[in-house]
Order: sequence, then structure tokens, then C-alpha cells
Amino acid sequence: MKKLFGILKNEYVFSVFSKCYLILIGVVISAFKVAFLGKELNGRLFYITSMAQMLNNFFLMGYNQSYAYFRKKEGEGIRSDFLGSAVLLMLFYFAATGAFVLLFRPEREIMVIALTIPFFYFQKVLGATTMIDRPRLRNSVHMAADSCMLLFLLGLMLWASADFFWVIVIFLLVDLIRMLMYLIFNHPQMRIGRESFRFLKRILSYGFLPMLGTFLLNLNYKADAYMLKRGPGYEHLSIYSTGVIVADQSWMLSNAIAEILLSRLVNGKGEREVSRIIRCSNTITIFIQLIFLLLGKWMILLVYGPEYSDSYGILCLVMLGSYGMNYTRMIMAYCVAEGRQIEKTIFLFAAAALNIIMNLILIPIYGIVGAAMASVISYTVSGIMFLVFFRHRTKLPLKELFFLNREDLKALRAILRRKNEDG
Repeated sequence: MKKLFGILKNEYVFSVFSKCYLILIGVVISAFKVAFLGKELNGRLFYITSMAQMLNNFFLMGYNQSYAYFRKKEGEGIRSDFLGSAVLLMLFYFAATGAFVLLFRPEREIMVIALTIPFFYFQKVLGATTMIDRPRLRNSVHMAADSCMLLFLLGLMLWASADFFWVIVIFLLVDLIRMLMYLIFNHPQMRIGRESFRFLKRILSYGFLPMLGTFLLNLNYKADAYMLKRGPGYEHLSIYSTGVIVADQSWMLSNAIAEILLSRLVNGKGEREVSRIIRCSNTITIFIQLIFLLLGKWMILLVYGPEYSDSYGILCLVMLGSYGMNYTRMIMAYCVAEGRQIEKTIFLFAAAALNIIMNLILIPIYGIVGAAMASVISYTVSGIMFLVFFRHRTKLPLKELFFLNREDLKALRAILRRKNEDG
């Protein structure tokens, strides 16, 4: 047991461990949502979640990425002023979204999305600062919040009847739990004063390109949900979302590694660290994909039921784009830490535009399969653009940007041996 805890002290290892837990629990949560809500309401939940993530990342105004840049440039002392300026913007969003709902009285899905902007924004800001300063706590919060969601859904299945109210509650719950846990366990100090207003101006000036980049990345992920809702409808969207959600689990480990990579880059690591993590991430992706390809159809039939059998085809298709997203995620972290926002934004804009064009072409012909094909094409093109940029900038040998090599395995064995000796 001591040996296990010794290995988990490594930030990358703990991050991978936490994401393995989140993958397992995420599949169960997704199955519980489908079982409780049914196809139509589950399709509505996926649509609301997709649109909210896309729009809310726009209203983040690059705050979550700005902290990495200013923290590296000016040191840990900026945290209080950074969070103080974030509170000012959150209060403005409360006023703006309330006025929007009162004046325009939008349809209920849009109303829900609008009213969640302040909460989503502040949770993301707290998560970004925690990811840089205390990555282990951030991963622990995610595990705890998802565990609470699992228990909540189990209670709903036993004692409640599905309706749109529970769609809203399920949509909100995890972000609210995360925000409260960050406030309780991270004890964030927020200094609000004149300096907060000056800092707010600096962040908004810097944050436009990061905001645009994040928005475009989410547009690349989520544009298909809007088009499918307007086309085939919520029931087809529910089948599509199930395949996409299960596929998302296959690259959660890569996302975890990218988050720790950003923390390492902010604290002084360089391009060699990026190439090493790319190799590690691609190798992990191979094994994860083999598991999902072999067991995915059986798992979908067992967990979701035979009416979701078409989700397996979506799963297999979308997973083909995971390598492209590995390069996009890892090299995006490098761009954020190095302040290379213009290049990052150009690549993401091109990928998002390609995604929309391919969805417009393929969805009318192939339906949900066309949406999956469009995602794979745009993810792959995005990864190629980031890879070419990184290779040109760093001059690293191309062979160092694919899979783990003999030296990586030797280094890994040395780390494990050292941990065992320490234990």
C-alpha cells in the first residue's frame, strides 16, 4: 500500500489515476442519465450542455488561460488580484444575464443556459487557478463531484419521475459542487479594489485571443449538437450523444495529462516535456481504444440497451479523431504557456470552420454518422496543423512526436524503482 501511495505522489500518475476513475464513473453516470431521462429528455440535456459549454467558454473571456500566462510572467502573488477581478466580472454577468432573461423572455433552454453563465464562469476560473497551483486538489474535486452526481442520479432513479426540471438540476449540479468545493478546500483569497479593476482590464486585453481559441475549440466539439437538433431531432441526438460521451472517456486520460503539462510548462518545463507527454498520450490512447473497440458494443448494449446499438458505430468513428485531439490539446498547452495565442487561434478557427462545413455537407446525407465523420475530419486536420507548427518551431525530430520509445520505458522503470525504494 505504501508503494502505491508513493507512486501516486507523482502528479502525472495521480492525474491518470483520477481520470481512470472518472472514465469508469462517467460511463455509469451517462447510463443512469439515459435510464432516468429517456431518449427525448436525454437529447435535450445533451443539447443544453453542448450549447452551454460553447457559449460559456466565450463568456470566460480567456480568464482560465490568462492565469497561466500571468502566473508564469509575474509569479504566485497575482492570485488574489486575479480572483478579485474575476468576482467583478461575475457580478456583471449576474446583472447582464438577469436583464437578458427579463427583457427577451427566451425559450426555456436558452434561459437555462443564460442564467448559468455566472456560475459556470466562476467555477472555471477557480478550477484554472487550482489546476496551476494545486493540480492534485483539482483532480480530487472532480472525482468527488462526479461521485456526488452518481449518488444523486441513483436517488432520482429510485424516487423521482423524469421531467424537464430534473434536466436542469442534472445540468447544474456538478459545476455547483465543484465551485463550492474549490471555495471550501482551496481557501481562495480574493482582493477587490482599484487594483482589481486594473487587473480586469489587463486580463480582458490579453484574454480575447485565448477566449476566441477556447470558443473555437468548443465550436469544433459542439456544433454538431445544434445541427442535429435542428435536423434529425432529439431522439437521434440522444443516440449520437451516447456514442460521443463514451468516446470522450477514451481521451479523458490525454486531457488529464495535458492539464498537468500546462502546470509543468508554467513552472519552467520546455518543449522536451511536451514531446515526451505527446508520446505518452498517444501510447495510452492505443490501449484505451483497443479496450473500447473490443468491449464497447457489449458495454453499450448492457448499459444503455439495444435501442442504443447504433451508438457503437458513432463511438468507433469518433475515436479515430482522438490522435488529432492529442496533438491539439498538448500543443495548445505549449502555446498558452509561451503566449503563442495568434497561431493557436488561427488553427482552431480553421478546424472549427472545417467542422461546420463538413457537418452542413454530411449530416443531410448520412445523419448522425455524417456528424461523426465531420468531427473526425476536423479533429485530424487540427492535430496536423498543431503538429506541423510545433515541429517547425522546436526542430525536434519527427520520431520523438509519436509513441513511447525505449528511453521513455527506461525512464519509467527508473521512476517506479525509485518509488519502490522510497516506499
